Amino acid sequence: ARRFGIKNQSTCGALSTAGGLVFYPEPSGNLVILDQKTGEELWKTKINVHLNSAPITFMLNEKQVFVVSSNKGLHFFGLPSKQ
Repeated sequence: ARRFGIKNQSTCGALSTAGGLVFYPEPSGNLVILDQKTGEELWKTKINVHLNSAPITFMLNEKQVFVVSSNKGLHFFGLPSKQ
């Protein structure tokens, strides 16, 4: 198992994908994606709400999306397609 020194850990849990990505919510309302091998932060966005679940991911119309829930509803994001 790979361990990262993640700051601002949430009690929601993280999601690791076969494609080498780690998704995790921060208590401050940020949603972060890391490279599983290096721990490098690849993407981060501020949702400005309390995130209350681990992210999930699935394919929709041949595109990978991920979703996280908050006290305001569901938040959907799309990943860029590999070229």
